[in-house]
Order: sequence, then structure tokens, then C-alpha cells
Amino acid sequence: VARGDLSLDGRPLSIQPKALRLLEVLAEHPDRVVTKSELLDRVWRDAAVTDGSLARAMSLVRRALREDGQLDRVETIPGKGYLLRGPVELVETVAIGTELLLGQIIDSNSAWMGEQLAAHGIDSLVQVKVGDNIGRITTMLRRMLAESDAVIMCGGLGPTHDDLTREAIAAVMGVDLVLDDAVADAIREMFSSRGRRMPDNNLQQAMVPVGAQVIAQTRG
Repeated sequence: VARGDLSLDGRPLSIQPKALRLLEVLAEHPDRVVTKSELLDRVWRDAAVTDGSLARAMSLVRRALREDGQLDRVETIPGKGYLLRGPVELVETVAIGTELLLGQIIDSNSAWMGEQLAAHGIDSLVQVKVGDNIGRITTMLRRMLAESDAVIMCGGLGPTHDDLTREAIAAVMGVDLVLDDAVADAIREMFSSRGRRMPDNNLQQAMVPVGAQVIAQTRG
């Protein structure tokens, strides 16, 4: 972008001038919402432009970034503007479970994730274990988010009263938990395929924070 073009492995990618200018403005403020008025003033300073024209130009930005392997890097913030996600360079890991602190279970998950992050060139400087306490989990999650680009959490996703990871994430994000029907159906199908009745409390595992994207469980 700084050179006035967009390329992948030295191969130029096609992007129209106005769309490139939009990307330049967004790239000046990574991880900050840039308002529509800011974009219009910077890109079309002396022209009358409709929201539709801005949306079309932004779709060209997204198309170019998809070609560049940066899918969903640009996020629309309803009623506010657009946000360009900066590169993920530092990811921390938070493992949940009192049994980890007591040494009853060895935390092999964090070790595996640290190995995978390193293999992909992503720094990971801190791995933390937190017991089953909503206050301590939310405090640690907020701290890790403030000091890193992303946080991976593992544990605390079961159906019992002390599985609190979902609640902690929702609290930190300031959203509610809602039932994901697709996840609920998958849990029911798993029990049915084994000839077992699903306990009602297993539906807790289908509760997800509003706005969350569910990654389908394909193993286990």
C-alpha cells in the first residue's frame, strides 16, 4: 500500500485507484474505526458521493484483500464506519480449569498450541492457567487482550456449572449468550447416534456469545 500498489509475492494485484486510496486511509489507522465521513473527506474531498458508491469501492477493497489471502480483514462497524484489522503477531493462551492448577490434569493443549503458533511465525510470550472462577477468568482475559493481538482459550466449555469460559467471554465482550440451534442439533445427534438420551444441561454447550462465529467440532 505504501508504494501505491498491492502485490502478492511480487505479483501485482488488480485494484482500482479509489479503492486503493480507501485502503491507504484504512491502513493509516489499523484496528481503529474510520468513519464514513473521514473516508469521504480523504478520498472524495471535492465530490458528492453516495453511501452506495462508498460501499461499492469498499467491496473492491475486500475483493483485492481476498486475492491477497487476507479474508475478512476489513470489518464493517454498523452506524460507525470501517475497521482494518492489523496483522496478528502476538497470541497468548489461557487454559481454564481448577484441575490444571491442582495437577490433576496435565495441560497438553497449551503446549500443542504454543508449538503450532511458533510453526506459523506467531509469537506467544505468556501461557496462563486459571481456575473455575468467573471473576478471575474475566480479569485474566481482559489483561491478555490488552497485551496481545488475540487470545486462545481452552477448557471450561463442558455442560457443568463450573464450565464458565462462555460466560467470561460474553462478559468481557459485553454481549449476551444465545442458543445456537445448529450446535444444539449437533449435540442431540451425537447422543442419538449412541442410543443415549441427552441431559438437558448439555444444551449449555450450545450457548454462544452474540456475534461469535462457531467453529464446527470435527473431532472428539
